[in-house]
Amino acid sequence: MAAAFCRRRPCHHLLLAWVAWLIAGTPWMDAAAFTNPIAPRGADPWVIQWQGQYFYTHTTGSSVRVWRSPWLEHVNTQGRLVWDPPADTPYGHNLWAPELHRIDGKWYLYVAADDGQDAHHRIYVLEGDSQDPQGSYTLKGQVSIPSDRWAIDGTVMEHNGQHYLVWSARTFSSDSFSSQSLYIAPMSNPWTLAGPRVRISTPTYTWERHGHPVNEGPQILRNDQGQVLLTYSASGFYTPNYAIGVLQLVGDDPLDPAAWVKHPQPLFTAGNGVEGVGHASFVKSPDGTENWIVYHARTGPDAPRDLRIGSFTFGPDGLPQFGQPLPTGQPTANPSGVPLVTFIPNLSFERGGKGWLDDFHVTGDVGAVPNDGERFTPILGSDGPHVGYLGVGVDSGLWQDIGPLHPGVYTFAASLALSDDEADLAQANPADIILQLESIGLYPGGSANEADKVTLAQLVISSDELNAQAFRRFQVTAAIQDVRRVGTWLRVAIYAPTELAAPASRWSVKLDSLSLEYRAALSAPEPGVGIALALNAGWLLARRPRK
Repeated sequence: MAAAFCRRRPCHHLLLAWVAWLIAGTPWMDAAAFTNPIAPRGADPWVIQWQGQYFYTHTTGSSVRVWRSPWLEHVNTQGRLVWDPPADTPYGHNLWAPELHRIDGKWYLYVAADDGQDAHHRIYVLEGDSQDPQGSYTLKGQVSIPSDRWAIDGTVMEHNGQHYLVWSARTFSSDSFSSQSLYIAPMSNPWTLAGPRVRISTPTYTWERHGHPVNEGPQILRNDQGQVLLTYSASGFYTPNYAIGVLQLVGDDPLDPAAWVKHPQPLFTAGNGVEGVGHASFVKSPDGTENWIVYHARTGPDAPRDLRIGSFTFGPDGLPQFGQPLPTGQPTANPSGVPLVTFIPNLSFERGGKGWLDDFHVTGDVGAVPNDGERFTPILGSDGPHVGYLGVGVDSGLWQDIGPLHPGVYTFAASLALSDDEADLAQANPADIILQLESIGLYPGGSANEADKVTLAQLVISSDELNAQAFRRFQVTAAIQDVRRVGTWLRVAIYAPTELAAPASRWSVKLDSLSLEYRAALSAPEPGVGIALALNAGWLLARRPRK
């Protein structure tokens, strides 16, 4: 099989195919624009940024799922179920408004849930078992609100080294139309309150009382001067008048109600045919230069709550200026900048543990890849444990779909080394390993269409370039444009060919810190640029891997 691949240079037939693909009239899509809604459903959205990716969750009702993407406008891709509680528990029903927080180096999920009776809604805390936000979680228990009252929409605020829980609670737990107010309490750890609750906001203005009087969905937002703002949603979520208001912390003590000043007017309301805007969270663009709001809304009274985003700035008074909701279907510039994604962080892995490697699909004899503890051994170094072993066999390999593809220049890198106990066997039985970038077409609905796969870039690595004493970094770079499909995913892959199939000659490769970097955008090509891009990509692929 190795003869079918070129060594240390791009395969000519792949390069020629790519040239034909580029000049065959494939239109260049406007990758700099998105349209709202970015997802048809997304009640109570929460987004957090970490290691070049956005992690997103929303109300599903029966479980907690976490999605991820390097692109905010595609934040609802690559989802994983992280908690599915038994139905016969106090927290087995009506799971609302989950939020993912990183506190003291660990991941925590806060979610409201009940036993099937709304009056029993309480806030529960899950602790992550690894550094992977999409990994497994362990229930720490209920946040014990004083008097064991109805509570939803818990969020965490850090201020001057102290953590606080902020949430929404009813005056009367059993009355679903009872007034809801915002409360705050100090925390001694991520699942325990260290003092009594303090009410900091009640729905007193007319715009806070449509349907029934509500203050809920609190979220922390710091302006450009570092001042603490607390946004919240007001009025019944089922009304077109659901809107976002704000409190500003003007004193030193968040537990002093007088330290919070409420702005008398809502900051974000219905408009442009969009209604019911609320329950927002806030993130930066990939380059950190822009502020973005992530929220849910409706297009009509009977429409589901969909997922929307928009950029905003801060005014002279330090308050956010959200403007009006973007009209449905209006093309709008994407968040600024490009992400550097390390989608397998080293510290996610321990012996038999779970991490992002579990997201990889495997083919052939790669029994070590699922990280099930049978062959997995951490490779300890100064920077902590590494990923482990990639077993190789007949057409074996591993791959991961990254998500929707933007036109641009991408670099996929992997650090590889020989297995310590199989180095002699590997040298006696040399073979190639293939590092590859692929473009995968999508069927309507989003599932991968394997028949519509294009190899975009490929690097063939000979076993004599590896050693057991140190990892060596290899990378492959390609200039990629979108193609005429329902949609496109970028796939990263490592394959091992037939030469390693014989049972007596199988050996393993140690695998460390895979990363994908979106390097630069592509502009619309002038005549003949398609060929130039292909030749340039050929030059990039012909470069020897660097250490």
